[in-house]
Amino acid sequence: MTQLQQLQDLLADGSVWRSSALRSLGIRPQAIANALKAGQISQVSKGFYYRADAGVDPGLASLVAGCNRMPQAVACLLSAAHLTGLADRAPEQPWIALPLNAHGSTACGQVGHLVRWSYDGAFEEGVEERRIGGASVRHTGPARTVVDLVRYARRLGGMAPAAAATRRFVASGGAFSEVADVAMKLRVPDDTLSRLEMLQVAVAAG
Repeated sequence: MTQLQQLQDLLADGSVWRSSALRSLGIRPQAIANALKAGQISQVSKGFYYRADAGVDPGLASLVAGCNRMPQAVACLLSAAHLTGLADRAPEQPWIALPLNAHGSTACGQVGHLVRWSYDGAFEEGVEERRIGGASVRHTGPARTVVDLVRYARRLGGMAPAAAATRRFVASGGAFSEVADVAMKLRVPDDTLSRLEMLQVAVAAG
């Protein structure tokens, strides 16, 4: 198998790979450059590649690249909802959370939607990690994502994203007690707790 064939096979599933991960598998930089020049692969950001013909969601590709260029980044809100199965599609622009003092830009410019977290446990409680192709992405888990969608409902244009994600969370076997537990550990504002309680009643009523 040639390096080009190996490269195409790795990207065939729609994953996004970092150049360093590709090199670790024996694919030389020149092979990557040749495939890029020939239009056989695409570059979402410097050092991150995917196959456009493999049905890669551009929003997901941007998210992977952004999170890997900012080590403290956590995929959140609508991006996390997609990663955890609480939404069918990735948002066109990724949602990424960073600490207040972290630099929020990538090689392609500003991140699509940047959220600044400064409260206790923000980057630990309910945060998971997964590999997407050859890149690692930290993101909020299902219960934490529901809490955040409610907490930032105004920024998202209302409660619709939170309601849809909560229904899917419960339908997939999630317990609302998990959501409440995360909310209490994060000491979310009272108005967020109130909206969570109303959402629980609405979902239970069908």
